[in-house]
Parts: sequence; C-alpha cells; structure tokens
Amino acid sequence: MISELGAERRQEAEAARRQLEQLRSEQQQLQQQQAATTAQQQRQQQQQRQLQIQQGLMQMQQSLMQFNQSTQGYQRNNSNTYPTPTSTTTSQPATRTTCTNCNGKGYTDGTVPTFGLGNPEWCDKCKKDMPAGHYHKSCTVCNGKGYW
Repeated sequence: MISELGAERRQEAEAARRQLEQLRSEQQQLQQQQAATTAQQQRQQQQQRQLQIQQGLMQMQQSLMQFNQSTQGYQRNNSNTYPTPTSTTTSQPATRTTCTNCNGKGYTDGTVPTFGLGNPEWCDKCKKDMPAGHYHKSCTVCNGKGYW
C-alpha cells in the first residue's frame, strides 16, 4: 500500500510538472505575442509619424509653389531688400487720404511760452506774423508726409 501511495504521488507530481511546463510554455508564447504586438504598434506609430512629416512637407512645398507663383514678374532691386515689379501694372493708383492732423502740410506748429516777452515775427511757412516762440515740427500722425 505504501508503494501504491508513493506511485500515486509520483504520478501526481509528474502530472503537476507537465502542467507547470505547459503553463510556462503558454506564458512564453504570450510574452512573444506581446513583444510582437508592441513591435507592430511601434511600427504603426513610426508610419503615422512619417505620414505626418510627409504631409507637412507637401503643405510646405505647396506654400512655396504658391509664393513663387505670386512673385513671378518681380525682380530684386539693387539693395536686395524689396522686390520691384518688372512690368507696369494696370491696377488703379493708391488713393491718398489727407492727414487731418496737419491738413496735408506734413508739419504742425506750436508755441513755446514766452510769458509776454518777445515780438511777433514773420513765419514764411505760415505766411503771417506769429508770436515769439512759434515753431514747426514734423507731423507725428502722418510722419511728415501730409497723407496716409
């Protein structure tokens, strides 16, 4: 009977060992599948990044082509700062609006306080006698142009 118990225990131990080996094998297969899945996900992410980069490059290329098309007919001037038209355009000339601050003169006049000292003087710009301390300065609204 003891030998029968020992044989049963050996069989149970053998069965448990086989079951353990099978579980280890299944665990190893799962780990391999997970590694393959992770590698596949990484490849997909890389492909998505490459696609985004390609799309960005295509957009930049299209913008550059549009820019080049819009600047056809222009050449650089001698100072290499701003393009100048190579041919005359048929568009209407820009309209100028007279500056309301200086009334188109490009300057404003003012007077420094003299506290009653000094005599009036003739001003060639104003074409009349002006009080002492009278002066002119460039219009700060139109920067001295007299228009916008």
